[in-house]
Amino acid sequence: MSNDLVTWKQEAPASESWAEILGADNEADIHAYNRRAAEEVQKQAEETDLYKIDEAELLKRWQEESKKLEAVTLLDRRAEAARQFMVEAPEVADTEENGRRLGQYFQAAGLAGDDPDHFHAAYRVLAGRRLIQIDEDKRPRQPRNHLTEESLYEIPLEDLETLARKPR
Repeated sequence: MSNDLVTWKQEAPASESWAEILGADNEADIHAYNRRAAEEVQKQAEETDLYKIDEAELLKRWQEESKKLEAVTLLDRRAEAARQFMVEAPEVADTEENGRRLGQYFQAAGLAGDDPDHFHAAYRVLAGRRLIQIDEDKRPRQPRNHLTEESLYEIPLEDLETLARKPR
């Protein structure tokens, strides 16, 4: 009986086009729909594949993905630290030479460069040896404000809230 149904379905002419079934007006929409459907099927197949591999392979894949994520977040942290340093030390000229020298210092000192304090340490050393370009006209007249846990307890709650909402 099922063979008769299959035969009947194969012999029946198509009464609707893909455009009518999908409700699409142009070829690009149909193509985009098919591409998304294929990507979804591939994603589901990859997820199902995780159940078929052994623990060692799963651990290896997790470590690889973890390293990729860590590299991305490290780059983001470095960029944020550099931005913060440039705000705190506007007298440092934003040049390739300064960037190269800061990078060399980080490498020699074993620093990741993902903390503004790394930049300040490098700046002090390099400026002391006159190896970094400085624009004295941009030197700030106020020192950097370091907040400690004790000093946070002394700040009024309204000011603390403003400080917390302040973009970095």
